[in-house]
Amino acid sequence: MSGEHMLFFEDFEGYEDSSAPPAGWWVEGGENVWIEAGHLRVQADPEGTHQPGYVCTVWNRKTFPGDLQVEFDAHVLDSTIGANNINFFLLYSD
Repeated sequence: MSGEHMLFFEDFEGYEDSSAPPAGWWVEGGENVWIEAGHLRVQADPEGTHQPGYVCTVWNRKTFPGDLQVEFDAHVLDSTIGANNINFFLLYSD
């Protein structure tokens, strides 16, 4: 694709382990959200279903104009109820 350039990149490298997501990111819900070994970790798996922290959304505040190509890696490491859900919201505004 001609004219392609990167508008945003985040690999969560260089942040202290156990730190909160960096500026520009905000979190709704979940039990815990932290940086670990260059990965954004999200814990939203309480013992009972639909307990507080059962869902979690991590948002990025950056606005992107025009057409986008988005690439990311995401993995479910553990889910006690076997839901293994990962959702991705694109171009949301409030």
